[in-house]
Amino acid sequence: MATKKPTYSDLSRMLVELRAQMPGALKIAAKDIGKADDRMMASAVVITVTALGGHAIVQPFAITDGLSSETIEALRRDIDRSLKLLA
Repeated sequence: MATKKPTYSDLSRMLVELRAQMPGALKIAAKDIGKADDRMMASAVVITVTALGGHAIVQPFAITDGLSSETIEALRRDIDRSLKLLA
């Protein structure tokens, strides 16, 4: 049985997924996530949740006026948890 060659789209998604899992990317995200706070008044943060492999879990939606401080801290905790799992 022949194996299907990955498409350019497949390879691009895999590259993004691999880069996103790197410890450096997680550390940068932990530092930068605070930029999505309420300073974004009159703007919005668009959030999409996609599993590895490209399966959309949550379709894109917008949260107006930025993320709450509680959401930002929760995301930082999840990022730290991911870093500890990689260690």
